[in-house]
Amino acid sequence: MVFHQLVNAPETEAKQPAGADCTRQKLLRAADAAFTELGFQSATTREIARRAGVNEVTLFRHFRTRSDLVRAVISETLNAEVAFVESFHFDEHDLRKAIADYVKAYVRVVERREGVARIVVGEGHLLPKDIQDTIISVIVPLKERIADWLRRAQQNGLVRPEVDPMGAVEVLRDALHSAVLRWSTFGPVSCSRDVYLQTLIETFVRGIETCAPAKQS
Repeated sequence: MVFHQLVNAPETEAKQPAGADCTRQKLLRAADAAFTELGFQSATTREIARRAGVNEVTLFRHFRTRSDLVRAVISETLNAEVAFVESFHFDEHDLRKAIADYVKAYVRVVERREGVARIVVGEGHLLPKDIQDTIISVIVPLKERIADWLRRAQQNGLVRPEVDPMGAVEVLRDALHSAVLRWSTFGPVSCSRDVYLQTLIETFVRGIETCAPAKQS
């Protein structure tokens, strides 16, 4: 299944002439930055236009409504996550390596799109229903794909049979999302970024693996 077919730009955006693409990209980057710094509710179209170096009239030539702009920013992020999951190769024989590789790579994806992560995690209930539905329609299959890998790991004897694969995926992704948002707001106060990720990997793997190898004294 090609997941990125689930995310489509609004028709008005798809018909933009090639010469307008630069301005559109400036608006998308400005919107992403404004959402990151100000939040979904506080980032006005006037502020987004100012950051992009254009006026609101120009913004609304590219996006008919603020919701269209939000939808475009979120769609870009969803497409980036789809591309990441489709290209990521899970090690089928080494559970710890597979989880470590995924965690380190996925954190970079979330950090690059932090503004949208903040909207979805903290202000998702404020989004229009159609945008909420789009997010769900894309994210659920992505999580299911990772859960399928955990099911194969169960069949290969790497993961305990009583572990719920989708539940495990939810726990891991939520821990990564909350960590990235906390770091961007307060910094790594209690422990370093690397220590947190290593501890998360170790805790997660030991919680689902068939048997934790005994440490040699």
